[in-house]
Amino acid sequence: MLRRLVINNIALIEKAEIEFGEGLNILTGETGAGKTIIIDSINALTGQRIDREMIRTGQERAYIEALFEVDGEISRAIEEITGTGPEADRVLIISREFLSNGRNTCRINGRLVPLSAIKLAGEMLIDMHGQHDNQSLMRPGTHVLFLDGFGGKRLNESKEAYKSLYGEYRKIRAKLEDIKQNSRERARREELYRFQSEEINRASPAEGEEEMLKEKRSAIVNAEKIAEALAAAYEMLRGEGRQTESALELVEKSAAALKETAQFHKKSEELAAKLEDIFYQLQEIAVDVREAADYTDYDRESLEMVEDRLELIQSLKKKYGDTVGEIMDYYTRICNELDELQSDSSNIKALEAEYEETGEKLKSAADILTQIRSETASVLSNNIVAELEELEMKKASFSVSVTDIGEYGPDGADKIEFLISPNPGEPLKPLLKIASGGEMSRIMLALKTILAEADRIPVLVFDEIDAGIGGNTAVRVAEKLSMISGTHQVICVTHLPQIACMADRHILISKSSSDDGMTRTQVKALGPEQSLEQLAVMLGGKETGGAAYAHAAELRKNALAYIENTRNK
Repeated sequence: MLRRLVINNIALIEKAEIEFGEGLNILTGETGAGKTIIIDSINALTGQRIDREMIRTGQERAYIEALFEVDGEISRAIEEITGTGPEADRVLIISREFLSNGRNTCRINGRLVPLSAIKLAGEMLIDMHGQHDNQSLMRPGTHVLFLDGFGGKRLNESKEAYKSLYGEYRKIRAKLEDIKQNSRERARREELYRFQSEEINRASPAEGEEEMLKEKRSAIVNAEKIAEALAAAYEMLRGEGRQTESALELVEKSAAALKETAQFHKKSEELAAKLEDIFYQLQEIAVDVREAADYTDYDRESLEMVEDRLELIQSLKKKYGDTVGEIMDYYTRICNELDELQSDSSNIKALEAEYEETGEKLKSAADILTQIRSETASVLSNNIVAELEELEMKKASFSVSVTDIGEYGPDGADKIEFLISPNPGEPLKPLLKIASGGEMSRIMLALKTILAEADRIPVLVFDEIDAGIGGNTAVRVAEKLSMISGTHQVICVTHLPQIACMADRHILISKSSSDDGMTRTQVKALGPEQSLEQLAVMLGGKETGGAAYAHAAELRKNALAYIENTRNK
């Protein structure tokens, strides 16, 4: 329910904080006092547009805030849809700030959200209805929601079964259309992936191969320098072709010299043994150096092969990845894509068969849904006629038309439309075309009375639902509003004392001019005595007198008796 509404700098309202209660909240006041501003402010918190001209004259910003208490189910739904939800105590605060430059900021519990988020939240919290704003009844496309809301468990289960099949049906159709309509694009992709996979497969680059090839290229290019270095090393080790003694000869002589004193000096013996080990190691190294020199040669053909291979790897890197690892990852990915494309092409017949089978199931589910809706529509029509009779539309005929149009949509294959004949002898026609504002309000009230138990939206707002009615009709409308307020919080703007007397909470909207020349709207919750005085004013104008007050007291007494009898049953 809506607990508190804060309005700052909207039109005539400089600052107002309105506390709403459970049951029926009645807003009264003279024409132009500012009741519409409050309704527009509530509308703004359901995502509706507010013109910048609504910002109070001389102000740069305006602010609207609403505090709701929500139950667990709505709490979860809002959090799922908007990404943010009520606090632990199930308090939800929605606010909008408007700037004179046209910008506005939306928040849910202090968190910035897009306008679409508070619109979605608002649709789950508040249902707005007014003389010129019966959105739901004005759009035939929403009539199905009223009918299905009345249908109960059997209809809802049938609808869920249909929706499940409809989702599957659309998914298969989309896949088939994708395969067929994009066959040229799919063929192009298949040809491209096949070429790329074959190119990478032929090359078969290996991890570390590029580094090894670069090293080999460097060795081939520098073969002459390497050969010279190896020859010089071998010559110094072996001494062949040298006039001076080689490293091997010097080590051998050093070892022999130390051996001559080994019997006298133990350390000399140890050093001689180490030199002998070095001598044998040097011999092995010399052999390795000679062999390396024998196999070191500049081979142009080998160099070209290495260069070609490096160029191929570089070409693959430019196309498919910065490293050989990335190239092979891409290869795996396009191979999988290629398999899927080929699989899709080969599965068209299987998909077509599945599509046809699902279509038959969908038709059967749609037919069952149509049948249940037709049965439900008959009951709903009779109930609405009964409610309209109580709302002083005794001559009206009403029908909920269910037509199977054979086109599958999210809600079935049916066109649901409300038809009415306000006067005897006139044919039933679409509600939108012939119902007056007062009739539309009463039809909505009849629907809300019937659907009160099924309707999960907690707050109902009726803006001047009393337009075009009076007398006994007004009493009946008041009774219906009171009845609905037993299961919903109702906020109602009215000019009729017959409706105002049913209030669980009576709020007076008035305006006054101050010394600074500015006009301001005031909002005041009335106590029992003040409410009676206001009812008297509504009955007798400025001259309330004793008779007007007595009449007001009688209205209130009867209203309390009605409330007691209906809500305690």
